[in-house]
Amino acid sequence: MTTDITFGRYRHQDLNGYVIANVNNGVTNAVMVALDAEGRLSAASMSRQGGIDDPDAQWVPLESRAAGQWAYSMLTGEPSHALLDMLDIPHVDRPSVSQKLFEEAGARAAEYLPGLDTDALAAMSKAPDKRLSTYEFYAAPGERGLFRRQAAGAYPVFADLFNANLSTKMAIDRKKPLTEILLPILSEMAERPVGNALLKRFAQAPALPEGMRLSPILVFASYVQPDWFPKAPEEWQAFYHVAYALMEDLSVPPESLPALLAGSGGKWEQLVQRSVAKAYVDENDPAWSDPNGYLRIAAFNARDTLESFTDMVVLPLLAHAQEANDVFLNAAIRKGAKDWGWKMLFEGRNLPDLLDISRRFHQERAGMLEMSERYRNAQARSQIKEGGWPGLTAPVQAPNGLWLVPLCTTQELKEEGSRMHHCVGGYTLQAKACQSHIVSVRTIHPDGSSESHSTCEFTGIKQAIPEKLNQRQHQAHYNHTPDGQYRDAMNWYARQIESGRLKTNWELIRAFLDDKLVTVDQVERLCGYDWRERQNLDMAVRPWGHFVTKAYRTKGLDALMDSEEAAAIIAVMTPDFLAASPSP
Repeated sequence: MTTDITFGRYRHQDLNGYVIANVNNGVTNAVMVALDAEGRLSAASMSRQGGIDDPDAQWVPLESRAAGQWAYSMLTGEPSHALLDMLDIPHVDRPSVSQKLFEEAGARAAEYLPGLDTDALAAMSKAPDKRLSTYEFYAAPGERGLFRRQAAGAYPVFADLFNANLSTKMAIDRKKPLTEILLPILSEMAERPVGNALLKRFAQAPALPEGMRLSPILVFASYVQPDWFPKAPEEWQAFYHVAYALMEDLSVPPESLPALLAGSGGKWEQLVQRSVAKAYVDENDPAWSDPNGYLRIAAFNARDTLESFTDMVVLPLLAHAQEANDVFLNAAIRKGAKDWGWKMLFEGRNLPDLLDISRRFHQERAGMLEMSERYRNAQARSQIKEGGWPGLTAPVQAPNGLWLVPLCTTQELKEEGSRMHHCVGGYTLQAKACQSHIVSVRTIHPDGSSESHSTCEFTGIKQAIPEKLNQRQHQAHYNHTPDGQYRDAMNWYARQIESGRLKTNWELIRAFLDDKLVTVDQVERLCGYDWRERQNLDMAVRPWGHFVTKAYRTKGLDALMDSEEAAAIIAVMTPDFLAASPSP
């Protein structure tokens, strides 16, 4: 084990508590929780070169209203990825570190925080999004705190909602029936009426998994048949993951939920297993041993499938059908195109079939996009190396010896996709538009040859030192979760960029775009071909024919462009509107 974790007492003015610190490659990452003389709870963190006792060391307070799962895990000793992340525990060390860490965290809380209200902690434990203010709410003295904790016991899944809403606070403190105030609040969150029956079912629901929010679960639950609600804890966990996979990872239109859930009969664990089996067809695949987690990955991949279809087919089709030569996009046009894309690609399919379509697309993606490659190549400017674009940074070696290599040509993406057996070979369009930065984790041998271990996609940067580098996905062979050492290398890479210690190619990226080496037409930048030419459109659309639903499979391009769905979107794509619309 290479990590050096220490526990210590924290004292400052009237605060008393404890600190957990971890030194990794010379950087100290530390978190602390403390109580003041009035029993108010606070927490803070730091990350710096050097020790926490240095006079220049400064703690960053955790705001009372900010989510603090890591602080809660320190108080109770319950496992939490959030605490491991805050301490920057290397993934390769987590199996050996985590059990002892959480056991000691719980023990030290009792030792260093003797005034901690354990009943308030128990109520806070039920909150989906644990906050310091939630603890203070349930730690109120006398009958007020008692009634609040009883409310959390009656509806565990709403434990943070009671604290977050003034009307629920007042209702509890005045001993009013909870249903009177909960129903309108939950109806607003679900964006449709919520009745007593749904409220009663949620009285049986356990706390949400770490990091999940209540709103998507409520929306999903409001469309589920009454007799399909879970009864066992394992079924509730599967229910939560299905809900989050569909509402958050895939952004399913709520009205499409009944079709997606058709045939499941409320057997949520079985639905998860059947869905994962469609997304990962090999019975020896690691996904089969962690179906809940991989269901969400599969849903994210399905979202990528829909976005590719929207960019490659729907938007070019709409652009070709209207009169302007250049199309500028806004949120309404994008939403209309995506909604129509959903109807063509996924509407009416159940969840396993939808994930099967997504898996097949990702297998064929590179070949499908090659159908129009000769037309895309014709758009390349003479200043650009064929298929080339600026990388996020220069290649760099992480402290654990692995190399982070940005991929900067179509051929490099294809080679990576072939090595890794995933679909990065089809990401030329996003990478060339600098909307995505693809980075490979590799071992580079003395003879110059290399071995790829995982591939990461970051969204396009908007400044030289991005405040937060947005990691869209990080996949190993066959879209599996990368091993710890590869995630550690990528985490180090992101931190180096965010701190400014590793220079990005921002000036080159900006010059690449500003010099119009990539077309200014926003649809062409997304689809990668000249949509004005009918032959190009035909070539790009044709490979999708066997993926769309039966209702659209026999429709030709002219029928689609003349359809009511297209007309509704084109109606806002007038030349005057286009000329006045700024680029996003």
